[in-house]
Amino acid sequence: MNSHFSMRLAYTYSHSIDDQSAFLGIGVDPNFPQNSHDFAAERADSSFDMRHRFVAAYVVDLPQGNLFTRNTEIRGIITAQTGQPFTPQLDFDNSNTGNAGTANEAGTDRPDVVGSWTTGSCPNPSGGAPFPVGTPNCWFNTSAFVVGAPNTYGNAGRNIIRGPGYGSVDLSALRNFNLTEHLHMAFEAQAFNLFNRANFMQPDNVLEDATFGKIGQAMAPRQIQLALRFSF
Repeated sequence: MNSHFSMRLAYTYSHSIDDQSAFLGIGVDPNFPQNSHDFAAERADSSFDMRHRFVAAYVVDLPQGNLFTRNTEIRGIITAQTGQPFTPQLDFDNSNTGNAGTANEAGTDRPDVVGSWTTGSCPNPSGGAPFPVGTPNCWFNTSAFVVGAPNTYGNAGRNIIRGPGYGSVDLSALRNFNLTEHLHMAFEAQAFNLFNRANFMQPDNVLEDATFGKIGQAMAPRQIQLALRFSF
């Protein structure tokens, strides 16, 4: 780059596979096998698997010869990454093996897959047009999953569905003021998620829930803050 502009770029491609991602389970992956006699069926993408991640960080020194821009820096970070996988689950012991559902620290049964969860739509409870797959009201085609026959394990695999990705642009403008020989002041305006992108959390993955397949939460919206620092 040059003396007035610097940038660092980082792209990571990764793929992690395991049969248990952590000692303790989380809502989207209980980390207990559905069938304790078939650990091979648990082999899948890790719950923390993030296939693509891109980060760019930059600093721009504005011209010193201008009264309005001297001693001023523009700093920013751009982040973009793909979503992480999760597991469709049942909330009761359909297999009759002690898998007590998501409220218990034990195995969790899964539904059967009867179609494609990546295409189609979800019904609209209000009777309007159905919600297309890939939207907050229908992240995946919920009709692709059904409760299997009693006393059987579901054929849905672990971590077979991908959740939403993440993207954010953070920006700050910093200006330094030399008040005296030994007293300095810095004023900074900071914006996080500058473009107010909706970064959604994982959707509801429990088949019996009325909100199955829907996203009910998002990460922080745009946040702006001002900072004033003195050094001496």
